[in-house]
Amino acid sequence: MSVEDILKDAFALKDGEALPYEVTLTGEVVSIDTPYDDNYKNVTVTIKVNGVKIQCYRMVGDGIDQIRETDTITVTGVIENY
Repeated sequence: MSVEDILKDAFALKDGEALPYEVTLTGEVVSIDTPYDDNYKNVTVTIKVNGVKIQCYRMVGDGIDQIRETDTITVTGVIENY
């Protein structure tokens, strides 16, 4: 599935819906929406993928506490419209 198809499907989701498949996207961090939290060990960022901004909510993983704006990251998970 192409990145364009993934983004199209993601932005067609209604509130509370999720894609029925896991995706991997690579993009540039354009904002740190919720800073890294030592208690929950997560961070929320917005990345730009092919010119489209999409939020990565409560992201976890190795090095997550080191993410900065302008970093290029790859994320894997299920996209849900919160």
